[in-house]
Amino acid sequence: MKYYFTQTEASTLFQKNDFGRYLAFSLSESNIDLQQIIKINAFTTAITNEEWEKANFAFKQNLEFIFDNGCPAHCLVAQPSTIDSLINIEIIYMDDLSQSSIFHKQYQEHCYTLVQKDDEKILFSGGITFPSSDQFLLSVQKAFDFAEQLLDHEKMGFSNIVRQWNYIENLLGYEKQANQQLQRYQIFNEVRSFYYDPAIFKHGFPAATGIGCESAGITIDYIAGSNLTTSPIKSPIQQDAYKYTENVLEGDPLNTTNKRPPFFERALYSTILDQDTIFISGTAAIAGEETLESADISDQTTHTIDNIKALITQTNFQANGIKGEAHHIFDMVRVYIKNEMDANVVEQLVKELLPADNYTFVLADVCRDNLLVEIEGIVSLNS
Repeated sequence: MKYYFTQTEASTLFQKNDFGRYLAFSLSESNIDLQQIIKINAFTTAITNEEWEKANFAFKQNLEFIFDNGCPAHCLVAQPSTIDSLINIEIIYMDDLSQSSIFHKQYQEHCYTLVQKDDEKILFSGGITFPSSDQFLLSVQKAFDFAEQLLDHEKMGFSNIVRQWNYIENLLGYEKQANQQLQRYQIFNEVRSFYYDPAIFKHGFPAATGIGCESAGITIDYIAGSNLTTSPIKSPIQQDAYKYTENVLEGDPLNTTNKRPPFFERALYSTILDQDTIFISGTAAIAGEETLESADISDQTTHTIDNIKALITQTNFQANGIKGEAHHIFDMVRVYIKNEMDANVVEQLVKELLPADNYTFVLADVCRDNLLVEIEGIVSLNS
């Protein structure tokens, strides 16, 4: 898999077929054929659900305009660019189609993509979105139900997921239910724990990100695969998220005596389409399970990058049974920044300390009040 990043004016999205034409031209200029495309992510401001729905409708129309073989998996996220009026666009594509086949399919009108190579099958779900109803809990349940149905449709299950993104509107907000005060991020974690039976995850949980967005309720987006070799990579600095104590989990538990932790690995190794790949989860300035005391954005960004680098050292690879060496340049890095005023500092530090072929910088809330930045990435191993 290869990655490509571009930006365009947000207004282009709403002018009939202009976004599609821009995308086709941009890909052509980079010698990427439309037949190579697997997945397209777009990040734009959408403060209300109505704005998101209008943008998502235009997004899909533009994709249908340029793709003759069906609409690829796609995900529109209500996260503004750090540069006003721009849309960030990420594209995943195959550079060699000689031994692989790409199929753009639909399940109950939801677009997704399958890549098949020999006995390996990779499912790119696209964004499974359920805008907030009166109860956020219900929206999350619906999203996980649909995610499970799509997996089942392709004869997979949750344990086949290698990478998952979870975009949550009003991430740190609270909802009152009976006598309980339920944090929305904790509601998500409680529901995820219901669907993620640890017994079936024999080779580690997925790498994952749980992050805020302006609107659209809840979006789940994942990559899943059959006949893949996978292995979790533990952090020498951070506690496994699924071993967090209740001290760092906010709000009341949901219908249980104990609050459920986030079920994801700090990083996951996978051989996917003949490439040894490390999926690095959304990472922040946390040591053990505690947030870094400093509220300085430079300190938090540097600490976050140190946490990421600690995952992919040769020493940590050996400790986790991973053979090979991480490439010195990341395939892609995505950065979520809580406060717009911090964007320049974060971008400068990330580009200096975490070299990558592609960067995406967006504004988004992070899963704890005192966390200011979160970073994720994908890096290949040298052959």
